Amino acid sequence: KFIIGQYSFTSPSEKFHGYLNIQAGKPDDDHAIAQADLVITQSLTDKLTLGVNASLMNIKEKNESSNTSNSHWYGAALYLQGDFSEKTGFSVRSELFNDPDQLNVFSNVARGGRVWANTVSFNYKVDNFILIPELRFENASESLFGNAEGVSKNSTARFTIAAIYHFE
Repeated sequence: KFIIGQYSFTSPSEKFHGYLNIQAGKPDDDHAIAQADLVITQSLTDKLTLGVNASLMNIKEKNESSNTSNSHWYGAALYLQGDFSEKTGFSVRSELFNDPDQLNVFSNVARGGRVWANTVSFNYKVDNFILIPELRFENASESLFGNAEGVSKNSTARFTIAAIYHFE
């Protein structure tokens, strides 16, 4: 029993877009869940766009003695995307995710925590093919990441390459 809704807005110039997404409901008699997600993009120039995304989830839980408790997590991200040419572009993204009540990422640690992540991507397009090398750095308040030896640590760095082909 959930309700899901979205409100969207686009400016007359079509350079500003906003979306508010909401879901709320009761999966069972002891839980009530509500989540709101906001996405905003603004074209700064013909080749440069700024974006913001923020999300908050709240869970209300009734225990055996009919007392209720509230738990939540939230996250936010800032994006800057640009095109150098028709074939090349970039994206810079910075994200914060906070899980103080151990609902999501920090469910396996002794207490909640947060992650701060930064990503830089480069896009190279040729016809229907896009190659995206990406470098990502993440830092957590708790030992969340494992290395090759199985040792937990607070930070990690990754390099990935995505190859995408669009069929027409």
